[in-house]
Amino acid sequence: MAASPGMIIIVLGMAVITAFAVILMIIKFGHPDDKNVAKFPKVVTFLGLWLAFASVLIIPYDVANSRGQGLGVDVGLLWQIMYICFAIIAFILIPFAFFFYESDVDPKAKKGKSVCSRCCGSQIGSAACYTFFFFIIFATLLLIMYLGLNTAEIPVKRIIYSPNYKTTETQLQGRLVEFSQLDPCQDKGTYRTVDNKCQALPKKCSESDCLIDTYIWEIPITFPVSVMAGLSLLGWVFFTMFVGVGMVALPLDLINEFRTKPKAISTTHWIEQKDELAKKAVDLISVGESLNKIILKNPDMGRKEVKRHKKILKKFELNYYFLKKEYQLLDISHRLKGGNTLWYTFKLVLGVLGALVSFTWLLHICLFVLPSKPIHPFLNSYFNALEIPGFDLFGVCAFGTWAYYLLWCVIKGNFKLGVRFLIWKIYPMEINNTMMNSFLFNTFIILICSVPTVQFCVTAFPSYARYTDVDMLFGTQIKYLKGVNVLWENNIFTIILVSISGLTALLLFFKPNDKAKEIDDEIKKLVAEAD
Repeated sequence: MAASPGMIIIVLGMAVITAFAVILMIIKFGHPDDKNVAKFPKVVTFLGLWLAFASVLIIPYDVANSRGQGLGVDVGLLWQIMYICFAIIAFILIPFAFFFYESDVDPKAKKGKSVCSRCCGSQIGSAACYTFFFFIIFATLLLIMYLGLNTAEIPVKRIIYSPNYKTTETQLQGRLVEFSQLDPCQDKGTYRTVDNKCQALPKKCSESDCLIDTYIWEIPITFPVSVMAGLSLLGWVFFTMFVGVGMVALPLDLINEFRTKPKAISTTHWIEQKDELAKKAVDLISVGESLNKIILKNPDMGRKEVKRHKKILKKFELNYYFLKKEYQLLDISHRLKGGNTLWYTFKLVLGVLGALVSFTWLLHICLFVLPSKPIHPFLNSYFNALEIPGFDLFGVCAFGTWAYYLLWCVIKGNFKLGVRFLIWKIYPMEINNTMMNSFLFNTFIILICSVPTVQFCVTAFPSYARYTDVDMLFGTQIKYLKGVNVLWENNIFTIILVSISGLTALLLFFKPNDKAKEIDDEIKKLVAEAD
């Protein structure tokens, strides 16, 4: 069947719209200090985000292609090439751009205290050195995985059917039918014949009529598929944490932003609040100066001291972030008389819609993904109902909404964990206030997590993604990869995701608002030591 005009328009249109959206996001969120500089990091950010978002939209095209409405492209090869590009961008281009930018904004990086700075004194040399070590670690892990986990063990059933037979095995030649347990027909009691047709098993299959047994079909994994598997394993570690937290935190924070929106205040009240913030700022500056003195006085600190210093530095950065947010809200309350009500109403609408999408995702997981025998197809039925032969726009938009929502939850979960538990340095994404190092960090996270997003969508919507190349890659080869297949066969990652969502809901119920941690006794003691 030839490609439908609708599919051609959708493919080209969505590619252009995605590129335009990424460019607009970089411009709108970018910090004014990076307006006419950091061009290479911007290019890397664009490539990474565009590929991450485009990879999700390849699934609907793969679906159309499997039904004879594609453009004649080998989609299986396209998936493999795309994930090779993922690895190159995530582990070469983004680290290089990140270290290059960090050395540019941090003049101390040029003074040569680190091994890389001593060996490669220039800005480019230092970035290349750090990137080399970063890539070597990934390449080593990937090589170990390819050499040790290079076989897929696919469980296959054999069915021999002949009414009322009791004959020798020689007489049954030609009646052997093999099919995977991941039969795309989805209907229980069906099997796929050797000529790729879906056929129902007899309603009553007695021992005299049927013989059904199982065996393991071992197939070798190619290197591109091994790269996909490596990216998937790494991505799932972040995906379960971030999406688990983000599914609850994202809609709740949007609703809370409307509930706690700034209110207009008088000039007198504004001056009082501003004086209080000024006192906090003075205290914070003194802490920052003290931390700097400690570095200058003790350039060769031990491991325990370095670890303690980094922990305190994270608290310092978090206090600075919230102090800046308090000042921005105070400015909105006085100068803008509470800000734009429509904007906060828009956030409320997004929060309510996000809550519905999160609820449907969690309900779909509980009804369809986790049970060994699905209770109800749920979202599968919704996506299939929106498919119109020759015009797939509604189905693509619905699928894209649920899939992109997962990536949005990834960003929210990453930031929420950084703020609440200080696990890592926070890189917030804010309108007109996002530096390029924050863009690059979040691009890396989105790029890595887009791989399990695609795999999770294929697993969650098998009737929608049936007969596709991505289902063959993720749903068959990678899922049954020898050595790690237990993780996907038993839905370990998905169970962890749902558990994290439940714990997040309890935590945010009792402590819904993010607040800066007070400058505790440990920091005050450190300040005294420095002075």
